Order: sequence, then C-alpha cells, then structure tokens
Amino acid sequence: MIESLRIDFTGCLISDKGVKSLCEVLENMSPMKDLDLNFRWCSRVTDNGIKTLGQSLKRLKFLENINLNFFKCSTVSDNGIYKLSRGLERLNSLKKLNLNFRECFNITDTALHHLSERLRNLTNLKSITLNFRWCIKLADQGLNDISEGLKKLGSLKNINLNFEKCQQITDEGLGNLSQCLQELTCLENINLDFSGCASLTDEGLSSLSEGIRNLLFLKNINLSFYNCRQNH
Repeated sequence: MIESLRIDFTGCLISDKGVKSLCEVLENMSPMKDLDLNFRWCSRVTDNGIKTLGQSLKRLKFLENINLNFFKCSTVSDNGIYKLSRGLERLNSLKKLNLNFRECFNITDTALHHLSERLRNLTNLKSITLNFRWCIKLADQGLNDISEGLKKLGSLKNINLNFEKCQQITDEGLGNLSQCLQELTCLENINLDFSGCASLTDEGLSSLSEGIRNLLFLKNINLSFYNCRQNH
C-alpha cells in the first residue's frame, strides 16, 4: 500500500494528456498520505491538466501533505486554480499544503478569491505555503481574499507567503493580512516575502508589526521587503 508519492517532471515535455494518465493511477491510491508533484517549467501543462488533477484529489481523502509546483507553467490561469481548489476543499485530513505558482503570469485576484473560498474548509491545516512570486497581475483584493480564507484556519502553526514583485500590492493589502495574523493565535513560524513591492510604505509595515506583536506562541519571523524603495 503506497502512502507517499513524489514525482519530479521539471523541464519535461509532459502535457495535459500525461497528467490525465498520471491521475488515473492516483485515483487508485486512496490510502495515500503524502503527494509531491513537481511540474516546474512544464509549459505544456495547462488549466485542463490542473482540472484533471483537482478531480483526482477529491478521491484521495486521507492526504495529509500536498506539495504541488507549477513554477513557470505559463498558460495556467484563474480557471485552473479554481478547479484545483475544488479538489482541495474536502481533504479534511490535510495538515500541510504547499502550492507554487511562481511566474504564472496569467493569474489574477480572481484565482486567489477561488482559493480562499476553499482554503477556509481545511480546518486541520497546520502549515501552508503559497508562492505567487512575480504573478504581476495580483493586487490588494487578492491578498485581502487570501487573508480572509486563512483567518478561518485557527490551527495554523506555520505560514509562508511569497508575493515578491507583485507591485500592485499596497499598504491596504498588508493591513488586511495583519488583521488575519492577529486571529491566528497558534502561529509559531511566519515567513513573508514582499520584496520589490514598491508601493509599500511605513504605514504597511506598522500595520504588520501590530498584527504579530501579540502572538504568544511565535518562535520564528522571517520578513523580506528587499527593494521596497519607498521604505528607504
């Protein structure tokens, strides 16, 4: 009985057809607890492939850890994330979630809204990593929505968010994230990257500090605002 599966397709020519074949196998692995799939630089994987993967995830009800990497899958859009999030929402055993959409340039705030609506159902989640580095269409509304979803996850201990070079994010978005963090009272580790978000100012940083100052169980904080020029 297979409990853990890791496959690295980095740079391969795998397409939606290959993802479909993989998912047909996955659906017969219902006892599986750990799933790690790396589609980095697989430009032929589109929303259709992600949709198929989302449908398969619904059947893997015992999953505890998911790591999915779609770095530079350049055609992935809001619709793909919507379909994937539909597959995640009923995984009640899930404890750790890592989603990487770095440099998926077609993703907008709509995708984060869809993801937020489903994340709030994962009430046993202990650790979450969301990488939207260089998703340049993202703005405050997307960060606001993600914050609203995360706010419902009272068991979270580890949060890792990367919005590097999402230059439309302003102090408003950071303020809403701060309010979210205030309510996640079990947090032990916070890792936030807003490098290159040039619209952030002292006001946003002040809001963030207010959000984390009273988290009694916090052990580690890693914040990056590298090249946020207005803070200099």
